[in-house]
Amino acid sequence: MMKIDSFGAAGMIGQRILAEALSRGHEVTAIVRDPSRLNTEHERLHAVVGDIFNENKTCSRCKRRKPDFGGRFCGSNPR
Repeated sequence: MMKIDSFGAAGMIGQRILAEALSRGHEVTAIVRDPSRLNTEHERLHAVVGDIFNENKTCSRCKRRKPDFGGRFCGSNPR
């Protein structure tokens, strides 16, 4: 299992990636500007308010992680 932080999880493509990650057993933190647009509920899904275009609105734990997948997702493997 990986812990994945996903920017844009409320968008069209982000929702598909989110569903795939959850179906594979990963824990996902969705960083979204508007949590009401996130229409997925799951025990391994956590929503956090943030904005990839505004560093002041990005959650502090993501700032400490090294970006992966083109900078849109940050992941950490608990191994």
